[in-house]
Amino acid sequence: MNLPRILVFEDDAAPAAHYCPVRFRSVVGSITEDTGLVFLGRMIMGGLADRPNGSDLARIYYFNGTFAYLITPAACRSLLQHLLPPHSHIDHQISKVLIEQRRAFSAYYTEPHFFEPDWSLRSDCYVPLADDSAADRELGHHR
Repeated sequence: MNLPRILVFEDDAAPAAHYCPVRFRSVVGSITEDTGLVFLGRMIMGGLADRPNGSDLARIYYFNGTFAYLITPAACRSLLQHLLPPHSHIDHQISKVLIEQRRAFSAYYTEPHFFEPDWSLRSDCYVPLADDSAADRELGHHR
């Protein structure tokens, strides 16, 4: 299969209240081929993301939630080199790559977001970790 990018939805993804299919098609259609990973919904952690500055996309570094995103095969191959074997929440592992490899690998988010977790489905997007400060400690190691 030779697809330019894949649209991934987890089981808890739901359209945001302000979802607009026309805007969605416009934004997705404007994403360049070299943009490897775009989160269509996100929870920015620690404020570690650029502001959109009038664009539909902005760079993100530390986030929670992989419920809706676009990814190219090349970005997937690149990420897998850093994510295997899995050892924590996948979003935190990806965030570590986005921080430590920021010159080699970047990810973006849409603003406003198109999708959000459906909390009624018991989304694990903001599930407390065994030690609720673990994410903050992990972030501190990368600053």
